[in-house]
Amino acid sequence: MQNTYYKLIDQIDAFIRKYYLNQILKGVLLFTLFFLLAFLITSTLAFIWLFPVWVRAILFFGFIVLQSSLFIHYIGIPLSRLWSFGKRISHLQAAQIIGSFFPDVADKLTNTLQLQNTLNQKEGSIELIAASIQQKASQLSVISFSDAIQFKSQRQYLKYFIPLLIGLISVGIWLPEIFTLGSTRVLKYSQEFKTPDPYIFKFIDFPEQLEEGATPQIKVLVQPTPGFNAVPKQLYIVLDQGKFLMRQKKRNLFTFQLTPLQKTTSFFLTTNEMNSPKKWIYINGKAILGTLKAHCYFPKYLNKTDCVISNTNDLNIPEGTVVKWEVATKNTKKLAVIWQEQIRFLNPSFDEYKQEYKLGGKQKFILTNSQTNKKDTLITNIMVIKDAHPLIQIQEEQDSIYAGRKYFQGQVSDDYGLSQLKFVYNIEQQNGQNKTQKIDVETVSGTMKKFDFAVDFSREKLQLNDIITYYFVVYDNDGVNGHKATKSQTSTYELPSLEELNEQRKEEQTEQIKELEDVFKKMQQFNKDVQQLKKESTQSKSTNWNKLNKVEQLQEQQQQLQQQIQESLEEIKQSTEQKNELSPIDQELLDKQALLEELLKEVMDDELKALLEQLEELLKEQNKEQAKDKMNQLEQSAEDMNKQLDRSLELLKKMQVNERIDDLEKELNSLAKEQEDLKEENQTLSKEELLKKQTELNEKFEELKKELNEIQELNKDLMKPLDLEGLDAIEQQVSDDLKGAQQEISDGKNKKAGEKQKSAADGMKSMAAQMNAKQNQSNKQQQEEDMESLRAILEGLITLSLDQEKTQLQFTKISTKDPLYRKLGRRQQRINDDTKIIRDSLLALAKRQPKIATFIDAELLTIETQQKLAIEAIDDHQKKEIEKHQQKVMTSYNNLALLLNEALQSMQQQMNSQMSGNGSCENPGKGRPKSGQSMSSGDMKEMLKKQLEQMQKGSNPGGNKPGDKPGSAPGQQGQPGQGLPGLSSKELARMAAEQTAIRQRLEQLKQELNKEGKGLGNQLNPLLKELEEQEKDLLLKRVNPQTIQRQKEILTRLLESEKALMQRGYEEKRESNSAKDTEKGNQIRFEAYKKAKWNEIEQLKSLDPALQIYYKQRSDTYLNQ
Repeated sequence: MQNTYYKLIDQIDAFIRKYYLNQILKGVLLFTLFFLLAFLITSTLAFIWLFPVWVRAILFFGFIVLQSSLFIHYIGIPLSRLWSFGKRISHLQAAQIIGSFFPDVADKLTNTLQLQNTLNQKEGSIELIAASIQQKASQLSVISFSDAIQFKSQRQYLKYFIPLLIGLISVGIWLPEIFTLGSTRVLKYSQEFKTPDPYIFKFIDFPEQLEEGATPQIKVLVQPTPGFNAVPKQLYIVLDQGKFLMRQKKRNLFTFQLTPLQKTTSFFLTTNEMNSPKKWIYINGKAILGTLKAHCYFPKYLNKTDCVISNTNDLNIPEGTVVKWEVATKNTKKLAVIWQEQIRFLNPSFDEYKQEYKLGGKQKFILTNSQTNKKDTLITNIMVIKDAHPLIQIQEEQDSIYAGRKYFQGQVSDDYGLSQLKFVYNIEQQNGQNKTQKIDVETVSGTMKKFDFAVDFSREKLQLNDIITYYFVVYDNDGVNGHKATKSQTSTYELPSLEELNEQRKEEQTEQIKELEDVFKKMQQFNKDVQQLKKESTQSKSTNWNKLNKVEQLQEQQQQLQQQIQESLEEIKQSTEQKNELSPIDQELLDKQALLEELLKEVMDDELKALLEQLEELLKEQNKEQAKDKMNQLEQSAEDMNKQLDRSLELLKKMQVNERIDDLEKELNSLAKEQEDLKEENQTLSKEELLKKQTELNEKFEELKKELNEIQELNKDLMKPLDLEGLDAIEQQVSDDLKGAQQEISDGKNKKAGEKQKSAADGMKSMAAQMNAKQNQSNKQQQEEDMESLRAILEGLITLSLDQEKTQLQFTKISTKDPLYRKLGRRQQRINDDTKIIRDSLLALAKRQPKIATFIDAELLTIETQQKLAIEAIDDHQKKEIEKHQQKVMTSYNNLALLLNEALQSMQQQMNSQMSGNGSCENPGKGRPKSGQSMSSGDMKEMLKKQLEQMQKGSNPGGNKPGDKPGSAPGQQGQPGQGLPGLSSKELARMAAEQTAIRQRLEQLKQELNKEGKGLGNQLNPLLKELEEQEKDLLLKRVNPQTIQRQKEILTRLLESEKALMQRGYEEKRESNSAKDTEKGNQIRFEAYKKAKWNEIEQLKSLDPALQIYYKQRSDTYLNQ
C-alpha cells in the first residue's frame, strides 16, 4: 500500500521539478528580450545624443539595476527553488496545479493527499483510510503528471524575440557605430566625449619615404563619420607652396599629383568643416648623373661633322663612331659602367672615357646611393646604325625590233653614299665555254642616282643555243667594313635553237603574209570606193555633201592602210634582222628583202593622201572640172598602189618559200651531223641512251618531212612555182635508214646500226644538196623566162617607137584637111591599141621583177595619158598638141626600152656570174639552158586548146568592150568587124605571149633536132611560120575568123610533130643535162637579135628625136650596144 502512495509522490515531485524548469526557460527568454531591448535603447540614445556624464551614469547604473532585477526574478529564484533552496510549492499546491491540467483527477489527488495527512495524524479508522489511499493511489499512478507542463508553450515569446533580433542584426550591419560608439559612451560614462568630425580620411598607398625627385600622387578616400551621410564636394590639400584643390575622381575619391620633391614635405587636408591631421613625406637624396655628355667622332668616309650630345638616354650613331663620355654624379659613392659584359669603374665626382661602337646594345651606369646604399641603374640605349647594303631597282624593256637589245631604267641608293655601278653578263655557249663581261654603267655618287642603260647583245659573237645571264651590281662607300655590293635580280636571255628559230620565223612570215593579204583586200575595197565616188560624181542626184563625206571616209581608209602597211613593214624588217643575226640569210634573199621594203615604202608615199586633200578642197570650191581630173588621178594612184601591193605580196610569198628551203637545208645538214656524232658514240653509250637519242633523231627527221610538205604546198600558191619534185625517193630512203638504225640498236647490233646511221646522214646531206640544186635551177629557169619576155617586150617597144616616130613625122607634113589626116588618126589609134598589149606584158613582167615595177608603172601611165590626149588633139585638129603628146609617148617608149635593156644586161651578168661559180648548174661554165625548156608538148597542146575555146566564145565585134566606139578615147579596140567579139586587150596580150613561148620552144627543139645533120627539125618550119603569123596578128589585134582556122591548123600540126618529138625521146620533163651541147646559150640568139634589128636601129638613130640630154645619152648608149 505504501509503495503505491510513494510512487504517486514521486510523480508529484517530478511535476514540481519540470514546473521550475519551465519557469527558468521562461525567465531566460524574457531576460534576454528585455536585455537586448534595453541595450538597443541605451546605445541608441547615447549614440544620437551626446549626454553629459551624470546622464550617462544614470543610463549605465539604471541598465545594471534593471538587468540584475530581471535576472533574479526570472532566472535566479526559479533556479534556487529547483535546487531546493528556499520555499518550494507543497504537494497539495502541486496537486491543485495538476488538477487545473487534469480536472478529472483533481479531487481524487487532493483526497488522497488529505487522507494521507489524516493517516499521519492517526485520526479515524486507519485501515479504512489506508485502503482508500491505496485504492486512489493505484488509480492515479497510471497518470503522468509531468505531461501537464509543456515547454513549447514558451513559443509565444519568440514572436517578440525574433523581430528584435532581426532589428539588432540590421543595425549592426548598416550602422554598427550605434553599438560600438553608443555602448562605449555608456560604459565610459565618466569620460568626456567631443562632437565627432563629419568625415574620415583614408589614404591609399601613401608614400612615407621617397627618393629625391619623386612625384607621388596623393589618393584619399573620404568617408562620412557614423551619424553623417554627406561627403565634401571639394577637398583641398595645404602644402608649403599653398592651398590646392584636389581632383575628384569619384564621389568620395580625391587625388593630387605632387611636383618633384627635393626635400621632406608635410601637408594636411581641409574642407569647410574640418582639417585632417598633418602628414609627412620624408625625402632621401637620389643618386643621379649630374652630367652625361657624349662627344661623337664619326667615321671620315661619312663626311659628317662631329657633335656633342648631352644627357640622352638614347644614342643613335653610325657604325664605327668613337664616343668620349663625360660623367659626373650626385649622392653617389660608387659608379660603374657596363658595356658588352665589360665593367669599368669611374670616379663618381667626375670622370671620362672613350668607346668605339660597332654593335648596338644597352650601356648601364650603376650608381650606389651614398645615403641608402641603394643601387640605381641608368640605361643608355646605344643604337648603332649599320651601313646598309645599297638598294637597286631595275625596270627592263625589250626592244620592239631587236631581241638582243635591252633597255634599262633604274635607281640606286645607299644610306651614306655610292661608289660604282656595273652591268655584268655571262655568255654560256653550247660547247661549255663561258665569257663574262663587266661594264661600268656610269659614275654614281651621292646617296641616290637614277640611270638609263642599254645593251645590245647582238654585238657579241652570239650563236644559237647560247644562254646569257645578266644583272647589275652597285657598290656603296662603306669605310668600316669595306665596300658592300648589291646585285639586282638575274635575268636570262636564251637564244633559240635552229629549229626554234626557224619555227618562230615561219610563224612570223605566215602572219606577215596574212597581214599583207588583209591590206591587199582593203586596198581593193578602197579602189572600189574610189570608183564608186567617181561614178556618183557623174550623177546629178549626188550632193556635194555626200561627195565630201565619201572623201573623208577615203581619207580615213588611206590613213588606216598606211599605218597597217607601216606596221607590217616594221615587222618584216625586224623578223628578218633577228633571223639574220643568228642564222645568216642568203644575200639574194636579203636583196629581195630590201626590194620589198622599198616597194612597201613607195606604197606608203603621201601622193594618195595629197590627192584626197586636193580633191576635198576642189569639192568644197565646187570646181567640178578639176575635181573630175583629180578623181581620175586618184583612181590611177589607187590602182598603182593595188598593183604594188600585189607585187609585194607575191615577192614576200616567194621569199618565204626560198628562205624556208634554205632553213630546211641547214636543219638537214645539222641533223646529219648529229647522226654522225651519234654514230661515233655507238660503242660508249648504253643501249638505252643510244636508243633514246636515235629515236629523237628519227622524230626530228619526221618533223623535217612535214616541213618539206608545207613548203611544197606554199610553193604551189606562187604565180611561178619552183620545181621541188623528185625528192620522195631519197626522203623515203633516209626514213628507212633511220628506222633500220633504230631497230638494229634495239636488237643490240651496233655495228649494223652504225652503217644505217652513216647511210642516213649521207642521205640527209644529199637531200639538202638536191634541194639547193633544185631551188637554184628553178630560180634560173624563171629568170631565163623573164629574160625572154624582156626581149620580146623590148622588140615590141622598138616597133611601137618606130611606128610612132613615123606617124609623128607624117602628121607634121600634112594638113588637117588632107584625107590622109583621118588615116593617120586611125593609125595612131592602132598604135594605142598595140601599146595596150605591150602594157599587159609589161605589167606581168613587173610582177615577177618588182625592181623595175615602179618605173614601168610611171612610164605606162605617161604613155596612156599622152596617147589619150593625142587622140583628143587629133579630133580637135591641133597639130602642135599632137606633136607634143606623140613626142612624150616616144620618150616614154625610149625610157622603157632603155630600162628593159639595162635590166636584161643585169640579168645576163647575174646569170653568167652564177653559172661560173655555181656547181649546181647543169653545165658549169658552158652557158645556161635556153628559155622555155621546161614547157612540154602536152603544155603546148593544152595552151592552144584553151586559146581556141576563148576565140570561139567571143560575142562583140572588133574585140571592143561594150559601149566602145571607133575613134573614141584610148581603150577602144579598132573598128567594127575587124576582130573577134568578146576578147579584151588583156586576153589578146596573154594569147600573144603564150604563142611567143610556144614558138620559142619549138625553135629550140628544131635546133636540137638539126644538130645530128638529118634535118629532122625542118619538119617544124610550117608550124613555126603559122605561129609567127598568129603571134603578129594577136599583137596587132588583127583577129578574125581566119585566126580561128589558123589556130586549129596549128594544133593539128603540133599533134603531127609530137610523133617526131617522141621518137627523139623527149618527155614532158627534160632531164637536167638536155642543154649540155648549147655552148653559148641565149647569148648567140641575142647577137642574132641585135644583127636582125640593126637596120631598124640605124633608122631610129637617123630620126634623132628631140630627147632630153640625159635620155639622148642613154639612147645612144643603148643603140650602140
